[in-house]
Amino acid sequence: MKTDVEFAHFALDIETSLNAVLDCGCERFAGRFYQLLFEGFPELADFFAGVKMQSQAAMLTMAIQVVVQHYRKPRRSSEDYLKVLGNRHRERGVSDGDYQKFEHTLLVTLTEFHGDDWHDRLEEEWCAALRQAFNVMVRG
Repeated sequence: MKTDVEFAHFALDIETSLNAVLDCGCERFAGRFYQLLFEGFPELADFFAGVKMQSQAAMLTMAIQVVVQHYRKPRRSSEDYLKVLGNRHRERGVSDGDYQKFEHTLLVTLTEFHGDDWHDRLEEEWCAALRQAFNVMVRG
């Protein structure tokens, strides 16, 4: 029989995870994400030269909302958004390998953010959603 703690872990799915991120404020979450990204992969900082990070924080949270929406219920509009986003990234010189660095850093940030509520099934959902989105973005 599952304990309350076990039920709590499995209550957190990708949508409730996303909602918790959105409720905390995009600047706080995105700030930590970009801090970890630039620490782990300093070569990616060049992509953000001249970028207003407050605006970038909003764009990051909007993008992960679309990732989750597309994962849960793919629609033409979310696919089109991801294709445009992929084209914009390609124009800036983002490579396919850079998406793996993004995925790694986002998962680390989410793990840290959710603490004890993070679990393997939630990580699997985020990985599947991100990979599905990246496949669309790379096809652009």
